[in-house]
Amino acid sequence: MRGETGACVSPGNHALIVTPGDAMVRAPRNLREASMTGPVELRYRPSSRLLILDPANRVLLLNFRFTTTSGHLKVFWATPGGGLEGDETFEQAAMRELIEETGIAAPIGPQVAQRDSIYELPDGETVRADERFFLVRTERTVVSNQSQSALEQRVIIAHRWWTASDISNSTELIYPQDLAGILGSL
Repeated sequence: MRGETGACVSPGNHALIVTPGDAMVRAPRNLREASMTGPVELRYRPSSRLLILDPANRVLLLNFRFTTTSGHLKVFWATPGGGLEGDETFEQAAMRELIEETGIAAPIGPQVAQRDSIYELPDGETVRADERFFLVRTERTVVSNQSQSALEQRVIIAHRWWTASDISNSTELIYPQDLAGILGSL
């Protein structure tokens, strides 16, 4: 097993993934397709995430629901955002994702958090994501999916403005899992 972020293939039905500060996570079997003899190298995916706060300091979360190509049903709430395209900076990607996923036009504030995580995308690919979280404050609470890609329109089934208390008390799966703490530090 590696001491750094990475994945090692196990002989069972799943690959084991180890991330710094996290417990082992079982990843879908499709990781095994890359290598049966040693560590699996995951694609690095730089991405920008958005902590969009309304005047009442509620954060906008999107509800995702999809079945991956490996057959796993995924249902969770997450902040808007996505991967960098071309030679975009994290800030440029944040601005693009804000418009694409929410239809909200607002200034992108400072980066307030960063995490390294491993997860499966809707197409079944498992990636190592470098996620940068940017603060956005907006007066607008109307969300539009008009600029979302066809894939986003298929997998994003709802949106909701959440208080930190709503997040802390929820039994639903919310990413990042420490979102209430991040919001409390703002």
